[in-house]
Amino acid sequence: MLLPRFDTTVWEFFLSINPLTDVLFMLGLLGVGAALMLGIGTRVAAVSAAAMYTLMYLAAFPIATNPLYDTHLLLAVAVVAMAGLAAGDHVGLGKQWTHLVKGNRFLI
Repeated sequence: MLLPRFDTTVWEFFLSINPLTDVLFMLGLLGVGAALMLGIGTRVAAVSAAAMYTLMYLAAFPIATNPLYDTHLLLAVAVVAMAGLAAGDHVGLGKQWTHLVKGNRFLI
């Protein structure tokens, strides 16, 4: 039985507008990295980072190595764990940010 081949035409459209894709990707990485380093908006940043890591994993699909031990998937779990353990409260500006946005829990 043959497995269906992953169609790469979906990714080819985004790769064809390469300069715009590169700029948006780098701005996304900058925003996620700054938020996680400062400890502000860690929930939004963790969800965004996990989505970016998962999409990077799927962009290289089918994978030749072990699909469960891929750095993209491991780092996606790590950023969600950082947000779940409130790492920004202990290391960054998370406590001050929580007081600033106290009415909007999704921004913590």
